[in-house]
Amino acid sequence: MKSTNPTKVYLNSLATSGRKSAISQLNETKKALEWNEPVDSSPFHLLTYAQLESLKQHFSEQGKSARTINHALQILKSVADTAFKLDVIDHKAMMRIKSVPSIKGKVIDKGKALSPVQAVLLLNSLSSSGSKVGVRNHAVISLMLATGLRRSELCSLQLNNYCPESHNIVIEKGKGSKARQQFLPDWAESVLNRWLSIRGHRKGPLFTKQGKGIKPITSDTLYLIVTKKTKRILGQTFTPHDLRRTYITRLLNLNVDLLTVSKMAGHANVTTTQLYDKRGIETQRQAALALSYGVSSS
Repeated sequence: MKSTNPTKVYLNSLATSGRKSAISQLNETKKALEWNEPVDSSPFHLLTYAQLESLKQHFSEQGKSARTINHALQILKSVADTAFKLDVIDHKAMMRIKSVPSIKGKVIDKGKALSPVQAVLLLNSLSSSGSKVGVRNHAVISLMLATGLRRSELCSLQLNNYCPESHNIVIEKGKGSKARQQFLPDWAESVLNRWLSIRGHRKGPLFTKQGKGIKPITSDTLYLIVTKKTKRILGQTFTPHDLRRTYITRLLNLNVDLLTVSKMAGHANVTTTQLYDKRGIETQRQAALALSYGVSSS
């Protein structure tokens, strides 16, 4: 018999990346409430309006951003909505939770992107390795810079997701369980084929762990690969999500329209894509200089 716990049902409805983020947020909430139950059996759907307002205040005092607090609120509201659909709470209880207002505040500009010079330095340095692990790491980072894949998406790739005939990677289950294609530039495909010449063409995960057998690299392993390599080569630590920001920023710098970039990034709307734009003030200055109405400057 399937579980009817609203939190567990809600978490099971999410894609891997979304589930991990939601569990992290719910753990923070559970800690604030001093609950001891596991996350997926905690009664988040029974929280009152007053408790949610207190949580907002608590998180604000901890220094959490408005965006983080609102994300936590949205998760709790989604759990309540699930509880209503499961007939665990009534409509009035659900609406009380959903009526808790989000907080207003400036969105903090998080994350960073590699400059074109840094990206070239990183890729050139990685390309010099001839070891199996070195070639794999080069292919992993190249693919992230060439496609902007999320960590969970890259770790889930199977060999048959690569389509050399159409020069693309198929993401079978991205965020929101949506499938999409990611086309590969020639340089990235060349690096990937170099890795496949070592990995072989046995069925299984596209990127594998060290050692015998074919086991997929984990999200934690991928994080360590990116952070350690960028720190060693660039003297500055970048995360896998920074490589995703780099991908999006680079496309925007190439004057690809925002809607297309949003689709290539696997975003549901362009507003999310805009949060990844790290072009900075120089782009605005160059745009102003390029603006002309055919009027002489004299």
